[in-house]
Amino acid sequence: MEAVDAIRSIVNTISEIDGISPAIAASVEEQSAATKEISRNINQTSRAITDVSDNIFGVTQATKKSGEAAILVLNASNSLSDGSSNLNAVVDDFLKSVRS
Repeated sequence: MEAVDAIRSIVNTISEIDGISPAIAASVEEQSAATKEISRNINQTSRAITDVSDNIFGVTQATKKSGEAAILVLNASNSLSDGSSNLNAVVDDFLKSVRS
C-alpha cells in the first residue's frame, strides 16, 4: 500500500510540474522578447548618441571657422581704418597746401 501511495504522490507531482511547465515556458518567451526589445532600444540609442556627437563636432568646427573668419574681418577692418586715417591725413595736407 505504501508503494501505491508513493506512486500516486509521484504522479501528482509530475502532473503539477506538467501544469507549471507551460507557464514557465511562456514566462521565458516573454522575457526573451523583452530582452530583444531592450537590446533594440539600446542599439537605437547608441546610434542616436553617435549622431548627436557627430553633429556637435560639426557645430564645433563651424564655430571655430566662424571665429577665424571674424578675426580676419576684424583685421581687415582695422587695416581699412588705418588706411582711412592715413588717407584723411593726406587729404588734409593736400587741402592745406592747395589753400596756401
